[in-house]
Amino acid sequence: MVTRKSFLSDDVIHTLDIDQTSDRCYKNASADYELGRDARLRNISRLTLKWFMPVLLERMERMGSYNGIYAHLPFADRQLMEYAQKIPWDMQRKNSTPKHILREAAKGLLPDDVVNRKKSPFPKTYNPAYEKWLVERLHDVLASHNAPVNALLDKGKIQAFLESPLCVSRPWFGQLMAGPQLIAYTLQLNYWLEKYRVTIEL
Repeated sequence: MVTRKSFLSDDVIHTLDIDQTSDRCYKNASADYELGRDARLRNISRLTLKWFMPVLLERMERMGSYNGIYAHLPFADRQLMEYAQKIPWDMQRKNSTPKHILREAAKGLLPDDVVNRKKSPFPKTYNPAYEKWLVERLHDVLASHNAPVNALLDKGKIQAFLESPLCVSRPWFGQLMAGPQLIAYTLQLNYWLEKYRVTIEL
C-alpha cells in the first residue's frame, strides 16, 4: 500500500483516508471465507478472481476489439476455475513450481521448453523503451498546468521515485505491477480525468 500511495500528496492521503478504506473493503470481501492455511490460500485466489481478473478481462477485450482481434480464454471457463479452486494448494505448487498441474497436463503436448519456461505475467512488459517512454510522458504531465491529475500528486515524491532505479523496478501490485505500470496507471488516471472533465476539490 505504501508504494501505491507514493505519488499522492499528503493532503490527498489524509483526506481520502486510504488505509482505512482499503482495510474495510478487504474485510468486507473476506468476511464469508473459510479459515485455515489452505482455505486462506483459496481466499486469496477468490479475491483475485473477483477483483483483479475482471480488470484483466475487460482490458484484454477492449485492446483486442480496438485492434480487430478476438482473444479466446479457455482457462477462464467458470466450471474449470471452480474445479481448480478445490485442488489442494500443495498439489498446485508441488516442488514450489508455479502452475504445476497445468505444466504436468501439457507434457507431451507441447515442447519441454514451452512447458517449463518461466511465466511472463500479463500485462507487464520488460522493454526498457516502454519505461523510457512512460517516464517522458509523466514529465510532460507534471510540467503541464492543465493536467488535472496534478491536483492529486506530490511532484517531489515522483521525482525521487523516478531517480531511484530500485524503486522503479519494485512491484507495487503483486507480481504484475512494477514501476512502469505505476507510472502508466498515473497517466491513465490523468487521461480519464481529462476525458470526463472531472473537477477535483479537496
